[in-house]
Amino acid sequence: MGKVGKELDADFIISTDDNFYDDGLIDEEDPLFVESFTEVYTSNSLQKQWYSVLGNHDYRGNVLAQFCLRSFIVNSGNAEFFFVDTTPFQDKYFTEEKHEYDWRGVLPREEYLSNVLKEVDMALVDQFLPILEANEVDLYINGHDHCLQHISSQNSPIQFLTSGGGSKAWRGDVNEWNPNEMKFYYNG
Repeated sequence: MGKVGKELDADFIISTDDNFYDDGLIDEEDPLFVESFTEVYTSNSLQKQWYSVLGNHDYRGNVLAQFCLRSFIVNSGNAEFFFVDTTPFQDKYFTEEKHEYDWRGVLPREEYLSNVLKEVDMALVDQFLPILEANEVDLYINGHDHCLQHISSQNSPIQFLTSGGGSKAWRGDVNEWNPNEMKFYYNG
């Protein structure tokens, strides 16, 4: 990750959920923070601002110990990213004044589309897709699934990216997917 950060000269780092396994942090002094964050992301290229979405494992601990806002917006030059805590889902961030950006991205905890063998939350699909499309969102970036994937649905112009490959990959637990839609899949 440090090599990629250096190559891209990243302005900031995004973490897409489940920041601390298995049960989040106990408090601000939890040694897990040092063990699984400070001592892991040591490259100079990663010493930037980190933006994170809380995950279900984080909620098992003290979420306030992460100093992480539940939902917020990051404006980054030509892109606007909406970090949305889908526990529970809040749509008010999409109804505020529109801004002019080349790209709009949404970063919730949960997947919208997935190749992993499990049920996709259809209530989320039915509620979320119209909001995303009405607000001209280009990217839907989530964690939660323990893999890396890029889905380009034939039913929507939105690109769906899963970046949940940091820990405990789900090797072999995949559905068949339309090859015209599944642009990339890796499970570790």
